[in-house]
Amino acid sequence: MRLSVHENAPHEYTNARIYLDGIERRFVVVADEEARYIEIVFHDDSGLVVLDGDEIKTQRLHGLVRIDLPNDPQSTHHSQH
Repeated sequence: MRLSVHENAPHEYTNARIYLDGIERRFVVVADEEARYIEIVFHDDSGLVVLDGDEIKTQRLHGLVRIDLPNDPQSTHHSQH
């Protein structure tokens, strides 16, 4: 499954929980279970969002991706929380 916060992307979800290598990640803008990567908003050492020109800079991280969709009854990735 692939999710994105971008408006024109298929499978737009705002309540999904995204895990990379078993650790829940925040500020995820793209998650792809099959391609095994997530893209997160990049923050500097002070915790501030970094811009690349007019765009928010993102960082791609690779590993085992799991997407939980707690409010999607048709999802096979239900959260047990």
